[in-house]
Amino acid sequence: MKKIIAICLAFIICLSFSACDFSINTVDNLMRPPKLSGESSLLQVAFEKSLDNSDSIVMKNPISGDSRSSFLFYDIDSDDIQEAFAFYSDPSISEVAYFSVFKMVNNEWIQVANLKGRGEEIYEIDFADLNGDGILEILISWTFLSDDEKNSNNSFSKTSDRVLTVYNYSDVGINLIKTEYFTKVFVDDFNNDKSDEILLININHSNLSSRTTARILRFDNDYQVIIDKNLILSSMINIYNIVTDNVDGHTRIFIDGSINENTFISEIIDIKQDDFQISLPLYDMNTSDSPLTLRDSQIYSFDVDNDGVVEIPTKETWPNAVNISNNTDESTPLSLTVWSEISEGGLVTDFKCLYNISYNYFYVISDDWIETVSASYHENDSLLSFYEILPDGTKNHIISFKLFNRNEWRDYNGKFAKISEDGIFVYAYMFNDDSGYNETNLLKNFVIVN
Repeated sequence: MKKIIAICLAFIICLSFSACDFSINTVDNLMRPPKLSGESSLLQVAFEKSLDNSDSIVMKNPISGDSRSSFLFYDIDSDDIQEAFAFYSDPSISEVAYFSVFKMVNNEWIQVANLKGRGEEIYEIDFADLNGDGILEILISWTFLSDDEKNSNNSFSKTSDRVLTVYNYSDVGINLIKTEYFTKVFVDDFNNDKSDEILLININHSNLSSRTTARILRFDNDYQVIIDKNLILSSMINIYNIVTDNVDGHTRIFIDGSINENTFISEIIDIKQDDFQISLPLYDMNTSDSPLTLRDSQIYSFDVDNDGVVEIPTKETWPNAVNISNNTDESTPLSLTVWSEISEGGLVTDFKCLYNISYNYFYVISDDWIETVSASYHENDSLLSFYEILPDGTKNHIISFKLFNRNEWRDYNGKFAKISEDGIFVYAYMFNDDSGYNETNLLKNFVIVN
């Protein structure tokens, strides 16, 4: 099971972009569970019956992850019939959250387990096959949140208050098989053996400098841990993104994090699939005086060109490119994002581009353009333009790209032509026929990120 964790995004070319909100959507105190409809209403009846129709139940929604509902349906035993989960608390008894598991038997929901959790809030729920038997284990992360954290939705500041519980499911009930504290958790089949492993990352802020460690847990058929590998990573104060690829018999786990408020790096955990040998190919480079992956923008590693290989972003100054801010004529340098693949010798550049994550596109910049072409981005108009630098120092317009919202485009009747649209924005361009460049080739360098 592959999870790509991307907590927040940044507008790379010198713009700011708000982080994603993680809201806590719980039902108000002393309010009954939301009414389900259709066949699911039978689950409502079974759930309320299991709690003796208590009127003090507060339903709990997971804070993070793909599943954010207080009622969740998932087929964990591969019988093509979904099991049901309910998350709740009863303040009249305790602030700690509970979860109930129901199975459909003869068109009736039967409660098979009701378990007390390890925190006031459910942080995330996931499913994984940890022993390769085709039945999914239940992974629930719990967290205690202060009132201040609830108000700010900053669920990552209390790293020691987050705990992972792993349960196995059978016809006779649910059993707890593992409990671990963590800052980030990532689950995947790292060696393609049909069994998932667990990666736990912990950031210790108790010392003057942060210490980042990782553990990889691998289980046998009886849920005994057969690999418990401890790793010391480059020190980070936060983790923003985890993604994997598979290259030449290796699974590589890319971890993007910050080492201070405005500086970011990428770390890699490399796992050899045939014998599960683990290495850290970037560790020495990242702990040097000039870390190889160092950058001042919050950009993340991913397979940017869809070739099956994850690229790592770094930044490079482009002297001939500027960003023109809103409501002023002042300009600031516009940096290139350099995408590189990892090799035995370090990073090998794949391509360079101007990357605009807020509008989900980038423009590939060739090496010859860096010296002979200038670029400008006008924030207020969402306008990116390129100009050829002539021998006498003057500039000749080549091509421009502009973002329109759908309403603007509907009423637009100007020189820009439509490239594509994504349901929110219309991507358009204006080409100078007298520039001497090939219009088709230029448009190939404009890439909309899916």
